[in-house]
Amino acid sequence: MMKMKKRKLNYNKNFKLTIIFILFAMFMLNASTIFMFKFIAYDNNYMSSATYNKKALDNMDENITKIIGNYCSYYTSSISKAQCVQDFVINSNSFNYTKTNDVILSDELMKKGGDCKSWTTFYKAIFDYMDLKNNYIYSENHVYLNVYDDTFYCNVDQLSIDCHMFGDSE
Repeated sequence: MMKMKKRKLNYNKNFKLTIIFILFAMFMLNASTIFMFKFIAYDNNYMSSATYNKKALDNMDENITKIIGNYCSYYTSSISKAQCVQDFVINSNSFNYTKTNDVILSDELMKKGGDCKSWTTFYKAIFDYMDLKNNYIYSENHVYLNVYDDTFYCNVDQLSIDCHMFGDSE
């Protein structure tokens, strides 16, 4: 009978390489998942801002936006211009809160109403038309606008405005 020579395979080296590859793959998978989660969480606000900004630009072509912007531009200070826009909405009795899926443009908004995203883009369009600096403020299930310059800031919501002068002691 012929004796077979036992070959000793080097499982140790292959096993180590396989483990290293698996660990590296798991690390890359975890890192990419974390990166994508952070990117998506950040991008939700960015996408919302981009959507709102486009609607605000569309709103600037609407008649009511230009009428309010031209009227309130006669005020001398930026804070009084911001307050004028808010006063128009309150005093016109046009405000109507209606939950919507989309952002409604200004002329239709004044007739049918809308929710916070529609009213915020309405305000943004007017403030952009008047060259007043502004930015969106997001909270859970809500969006509103911050209007500001070197002397003041106002938080403008659908039916309220909260203004503060810098250096003003309250």
